[in-house]
Amino acid sequence: MKQNQFETTFTDQWQSFEQMLESLENRKQNSMLQEFPVQYRIICQHLSLARKRRYGQQLIDYLGSLSQRGHQQLYSTDNRALDHIAAYLLRDFPALVRKEWRFVTLSSLLFFIPFIAMIFVILQYPHVAYMIVTPEQAAEYEAMYNPAAERFGKDSDIDSEVMMWGLYIMNNVGISFRCFAGGILAGVGSIFFMLFNGIFIGAVAGHITAVGYIEPFWSFVIGHGSLEITGILLSGAAGLRLGHGIISPGNHTRMESLKNSAKDGLRLLYGASFMIFLASFIEAFWSSQTQVPASTKYTVGALLWLLVFLYFIFAGRGYGTRQA
Repeated sequence: MKQNQFETTFTDQWQSFEQMLESLENRKQNSMLQEFPVQYRIICQHLSLARKRRYGQQLIDYLGSLSQRGHQQLYSTDNRALDHIAAYLLRDFPALVRKEWRFVTLSSLLFFIPFIAMIFVILQYPHVAYMIVTPEQAAEYEAMYNPAAERFGKDSDIDSEVMMWGLYIMNNVGISFRCFAGGILAGVGSIFFMLFNGIFIGAVAGHITAVGYIEPFWSFVIGHGSLEITGILLSGAAGLRLGHGIISPGNHTRMESLKNSAKDGLRLLYGASFMIFLASFIEAFWSSQTQVPASTKYTVGALLWLLVFLYFIFAGRGYGTRQA
């Protein structure tokens, strides 16, 4: 194919690609941008053909410029996505938690009051634990935190840390989602699940402490507890935020208020889910290790709790939360 025919055949396609480039470079929305990777590969093919057939240098330079600009846009998209994620985690998420402090505080009280109460009650009256957990569950938890166990917190059917990680993720994400989704029942569901988790986890903690497995249990939970518990509390706060939008719509219709509340609630849930994901990793690969001295685990756990507090107090100061 001669150069004139080549240009006549593909000029419209090149111009269309150039328009896509301009939309990306100017950060404009364009429904055709989903075709960009395919069109970029076609431009590269045309450039290769132009060079192979030794077409004019002006055409080669033009296609080369399109190819270079396309490469820059195609491979900078991932960087922009990472920038958005980093901005959310380092700025928007902690700022949003501070903004919704009332719901975070209520969620924390709903969890910690029954949690602490159950521990104290069971230490005084150990039989109360069996009103919350079955004897079979109690025996299973005792086996998990027995000082002679190969791995702390390990289910007897799980063979590796990776499988434990997956199990922890499924379990913790399930708890988190229920605490959030319960908010659709005018917040009642979220209140129930936060109280239930506080009672159940407190009963387990009280029972394991009462049987004397203090060091294995508490050195296990402190390592990942800062991230896991905070993630659950924020999931509950997100559900309460959702329920508040239904109960108190203000000047909006109830549906508009629900949409706005769901928007903020989901943004809280994203960060909470990330914290739970990290907590599950620490739980599987660090907390469960029996070779690590308890003193080391307590030190690391205390530092992680401190970092979580500092993160939510100071991160993102001076910025408002970004609208999604």
